[in-house]
Amino acid sequence: MVTAVVKMILPMLAVSVVLAGGPWRVFLAAILVHELGHCLGARLTGIPLRRFCAGAGGFSLDFAMEMVSYRRELIVLLSGSGLGLLSLLLFPDPVYRTCALCLNLANLLPLPGLDGGRILYCMLCQRTQEYRAENICRRLGLAAALLLWMGGMWIVLRVGPNPVWMLCGMAALVQFRRKN
Repeated sequence: MVTAVVKMILPMLAVSVVLAGGPWRVFLAAILVHELGHCLGARLTGIPLRRFCAGAGGFSLDFAMEMVSYRRELIVLLSGSGLGLLSLLLFPDPVYRTCALCLNLANLLPLPGLDGGRILYCMLCQRTQEYRAENICRRLGLAAALLLWMGGMWIVLRVGPNPVWMLCGMAALVQFRRKN
């Protein structure tokens, strides 16, 4: 099933990457490589892909994870950023390298909705009960969102008007507010 979806979706995504102009093309390519890493990780672990979606928050893959061990889920989660960071060695374009580095490292932050939040949860669930892991993830995620927002504020105040990280931190804090 993963192969069929990848064969259908990847050509359409490749066309959209080519048609996009400027740095968006490079950013879309970095996202595509990241999501392809998740697909490869799922393929290696035998986890079927249910759905591939594109939305305002980026691309989303829905795997059949109900009966999957935390180790297999970790492989799928880490393979996205792993392939994205590995691609830094393969593509010499400095704009691509910057986009891919920021995208893949930011995706490892322990925030809900990002791979890093789920990675932390899976790692903790292997060592403790699920309710405890959830509690720890919620607290660390809130701390990470606050630090991201404060770092973004520092960038705006010290470097200049570039509110990207501040807005990312605010979006994470708003998401925490909605969940709690």
